[in-house]
Amino acid sequence: ILGEPEQLEFRLTPELQDFFVLSPFAVRRAEKYEMLLRLVNRDEDPAKKISRIHYADSTDGTLFDVGLEVIGPGAPDDPDGAGCEDPTVARDGDVYTAFYSGYNAPHQRSSMLAATG
Repeated sequence: ILGEPEQLEFRLTPELQDFFVLSPFAVRRAEKYEMLLRLVNRDEDPAKKISRIHYADSTDGTLFDVGLEVIGPGAPDDPDGAGCEDPTVARDGDVYTAFYSGYNAPHQRSSMLAATG
């Protein structure tokens, strides 16, 4: 059984201040926490809300500095052309694979995808 939830904070760059922050996947590595999370821009038109996956890190596990976009949408007809969501990471030696869902708006289809690096 887990304890009471603790509110996390995200330090966002000025251009990301208004984005929704969702779907975290965090691990503890060495002396810091690392996280992939989904950021979505705000827009009245749902078709213009495009999810991207960003990297964040923290030394205390509660205040995370959000950094670079690490997985972004592809071309409009790609499986992730309308957004990338819900990251999960697996490690095999020194190779990391991020599993995530992509959305293709023209075909109204979601796909499971993997990016390795």
